[in-house]
Amino acid sequence: MVVPAAVVAYLRDILYLVLGDEASQITSLTARLHRERHGEWFAEYVARLKQVCVILDVIGWSETRGAEDAELDEFAHGELVLAVLREKLEAAHYLAESDPDPHGSQHRGALRCAYAIEAFLRDCE
Repeated sequence: MVVPAAVVAYLRDILYLVLGDEASQITSLTARLHRERHGEWFAEYVARLKQVCVILDVIGWSETRGAEDAELDEFAHGELVLAVLREKLEAAHYLAESDPDPHGSQHRGALRCAYAIEAFLRDCE
């Protein structure tokens, strides 16, 4: 699976949110457990956390790298990549629709994001 350069930054943004969500789930689970702890209780969150880190290793953790296409193992990461990009697309549509100024930077940025992700998702079908 080749993620085009135009989509990589949007993928990185949403992966940072997923990273925080998984870490939060682990923290929440840890706080609720007062006595026994079992590794399997954390397995789902840890696995997704690791997967996000692997993807970020491939696409780059920061935007200091130039915009480049990123090649990801579709079998290992395709499902997660498509799922999070669909979430990002939903958020972009919401931002575009909620901006009262159709010429404003938020509106234009959200539309750029939506167009790039929609094109990528169409290519993946």
